[in-house]
Amino acid sequence: MSDELSARGRPPQVPGRFVSLSVCLCVIAAACSTASPPHGHDAGVFDAGDWDAGRVDAGSDAGMTDGGVRVSCSVPADCSDVLAAPVCDPASKTCVECLTDSQCPASEVCGHDMFCRGTKPCATSEDCEPIYSCGGGTCNLDPGRCQADGDCKSPSEPRCDSQTLTCVQCVVSADCGDGQYCAADACQACSEDDPNHCGTPSSVPGCAVCSDGTTCSNGSCVCTSDASCGDGQYCSEGACHPCSSTDADHCGTTTSPPGCMVCMGLTPTCSDGTCFCASDADCGPGRYCSGGACQSCSQTDPNHCGTATSAAGCSVCSGETRSCTLGYCTPPGFAYIPPDTFTMGSPPDEPGRYGDETQHQVTISHAFYMEVADVTQGEWQAVMGANPSWVVERREDDCPVEMVSWWDAVNYANTLSERSGLPDCYGCGYSETTWR
Repeated sequence: MSDELSARGRPPQVPGRFVSLSVCLCVIAAACSTASPPHGHDAGVFDAGDWDAGRVDAGSDAGMTDGGVRVSCSVPADCSDVLAAPVCDPASKTCVECLTDSQCPASEVCGHDMFCRGTKPCATSEDCEPIYSCGGGTCNLDPGRCQADGDCKSPSEPRCDSQTLTCVQCVVSADCGDGQYCAADACQACSEDDPNHCGTPSSVPGCAVCSDGTTCSNGSCVCTSDASCGDGQYCSEGACHPCSSTDADHCGTTTSPPGCMVCMGLTPTCSDGTCFCASDADCGPGRYCSGGACQSCSQTDPNHCGTATSAAGCSVCSGETRSCTLGYCTPPGFAYIPPDTFTMGSPPDEPGRYGDETQHQVTISHAFYMEVADVTQGEWQAVMGANPSWVVERREDDCPVEMVSWWDAVNYANTLSERSGLPDCYGCGYSETTWR
């Protein structure tokens, strides 16, 4: 068998006849057998008419495993142990015998199937492969046609297009220089306004393809809205930025909807990409923090009593002022009257108006509590120790007290204030009563 193999592990060539490689590609077996070819080829011979790519046994079997499958490769070393196919084709990622004629013996050429052939004799070009022409009695590669980059000799067209088998300027954009991309086998300049080929003369080869929602401006892809940036990002000054885990103006995580969140209102603080409140101080006037969200103070809830202008956190009503009325902590049955200015009197055209109801501005200089219902006989009795009411049969604790003077009422109010730990509302003199 060793006498029949060449130094390259290929069958010897006989003029007009070629011995099938299948009868001698036996690396493991002790001896080659022609009785049962491993790939089903005839152990006999064939003439030059069987030369077409894919039909010649030497090209069909070379570079295949015993199962008839081509050996795959990713680097040249993967093919170093493949006797008849020592070259890795980067396009198909399979081991082949050659990529260019230079990898074949001097008397052979690299065929269309990337296996070496003896120079095919011909009478006309019809005897040759599609990209070969007959000249001088042999098939020769047509000018400008190729099977691999090595067949392309022109510096302006150094690449072989595997689809058209022609020499071209580029196959992929990496073949071009900075600021260019490959299109129709030629290098094109990037555009400063084309979103499909956005770039400048200094851009990396291939330019940039602006994603949906972005546009090309001055050679750069810029965002036009938060939606164009994708999840976990927001658009600012034409550029997409990641959401922040702490920035209340752009709060979010990598999975947040485009635009992130603006923490405000009920959830003013950003932490771990989530808007919430951490304390009453985060919520501002008239609110308190509960369960990570700001809530409005209540005009009736003694645990969160307040108005829109109350200090952050509201008030907790307890003790003598354990009730919440109109947003203020008050004693039960009383209303809180804050300092303010109002118009006292009635409009001139109001029906039933008296002549002394002239409208004028009145300023309440300090806050006070006013009972929301008439003082009852029971309340008067509890504070003053006596019941001045005349109608004996109507002396009941829940009936209004009667037969009291202005001075009696002022005295009652001051006495109740003292018992509640509050300052007197009135100053009493010999000639007048003053509001303190």
